[in-house]
Amino acid sequence: PQLLMAVCERIIEWLWTDFQMLKRCTLVCKAWTLRCRYLMQRNVCLRNRSKVQGHARRAWAQPHILQQARSVSVLGAKEGERAPILHLGTFAMMNMARLPLMWRLAIECAIWKPSDFHPLIFVHLSAFSPVTMLELSNVTFPKVRKFGRLVSALPSLVCLRCRDVLFTSTAPCASLAITHYPPSVRLTDLMIFSIDETSILRHPLTADIWMLIENPFMSFSSSVASLSAA
Repeated sequence: PQLLMAVCERIIEWLWTDFQMLKRCTLVCKAWTLRCRYLMQRNVCLRNRSKVQGHARRAWAQPHILQQARSVSVLGAKEGERAPILHLGTFAMMNMARLPLMWRLAIECAIWKPSDFHPLIFVHLSAFSPVTMLELSNVTFPKVRKFGRLVSALPSLVCLRCRDVLFTSTAPCASLAITHYPPSVRLTDLMIFSIDETSILRHPLTADIWMLIENPFMSFSSSVASLSAA
């Protein structure tokens, strides 16, 4: 028997962050195509600079597109690989404060290289005041400090999810103590999963990371952390 369209729509909506799966679902039938395209417009997926520029051109021609975006995913490489994300800087500069309903920013399969970005990259990102959730999946940072500055750049951030976040440098460096970087975020939801020895969970400055984003009301997914650290 055929599934009711209402059930199909629920399933499709559950996949709303999986851009590639939504793209495949558009080929099933006309009804699915309409629903999937609607969700794809709400979840902008940026894989390179040309995608960023293309989205910007469409937004200038059709301003309502800016009102539809709820989530932006910045991808550096395909699943299982990591690559630089120069286009994050392009996106931040071109779309500053022009996505009023965007509440989620995801960075996936990426290598954070400071030389790839404008010196004011964190200032540009701070313009995204509606963003309350940051998801980092398979991302490599050169140092903990860059990770901390990214987290602190989003003024309304309350939910942080990290999966396989790594650091290329584990050498001791200047402390991220609260006196140096007053916490500008007030997380209420923190989830971390990783098994790599250079991950955020095993880094020597883990205590300083928590100091940077410390909040007495924060909910920490300890079950995930204990499983990852095992």
